[in-house]
Amino acid sequence: MNKLLLFSGAFIIIFSACKKTEVPLPMNEACIQQTMDPLAVAYDTNQVYYINYSGKHCGFMPFNSKNYWVYEDSIFDGNGNFKTVKIDTLRYTKTLQTPDQLIWWETKKDVGLPRKIYASENAIYGLENGSFIVDSFYTKRELYEAEKDTVNFLASFVDIVAFGKIIKTTEALRTEAGSFSNYIMLEKYAPGYRRDRVYFVPGFGVIKYTSEFYKAPGPPSNMKLFIKSTLIGYHTEN
Repeated sequence: MNKLLLFSGAFIIIFSACKKTEVPLPMNEACIQQTMDPLAVAYDTNQVYYINYSGKHCGFMPFNSKNYWVYEDSIFDGNGNFKTVKIDTLRYTKTLQTPDQLIWWETKKDVGLPRKIYASENAIYGLENGSFIVDSFYTKRELYEAEKDTVNFLASFVDIVAFGKIIKTTEALRTEAGSFSNYIMLEKYAPGYRRDRVYFVPGFGVIKYTSEFYKAPGPPSNMKLFIKSTLIGYHTEN
């Protein structure tokens, strides 16, 4: 009898040790909607800090440390002749915080958007070093969803004045990453200096970017293609 009880107890212990433990699956973190619109705000540089941040932001463009967009960059020489092609990835790997508690995302790659960027529900803002006020940052609205199909406005390349234009379209633009419709084309044009065009899908990001520079001698409209970036792959989490 004692042997039977001992055997039964050992069996219960072994069975309990082998029983599968239920582990709850991790919950997908919901993205945080951005509602503030920081129009023409200035900050002292000592008020802006780099921080560690793991949140997800949804809005006019989704931001997350895991998101990335892969581009094929065609590079041209000063005369507009094709030079080389390379593959590059847009990622926002650093975050900054301003005194109003806004989180700004930073990248090293240029696709026509600010390197330090914040997206509200319907606009994109850049955080730039002050040109006239030392030790300062200021915010600048770069792209927004206009009510009209075409909007003209005054823009700039840092301190170079440019003509800005936003055009809404329902046409499809096809890339290796897919076919995208209902995109916005942002153009910034400074005659005799530079012209940029950004093709942007609200809620997603840049699908194409071109940059041209003035080639002397010639009229101010004598622009030569310098770079063309086309989306070929991506991963986004909302």
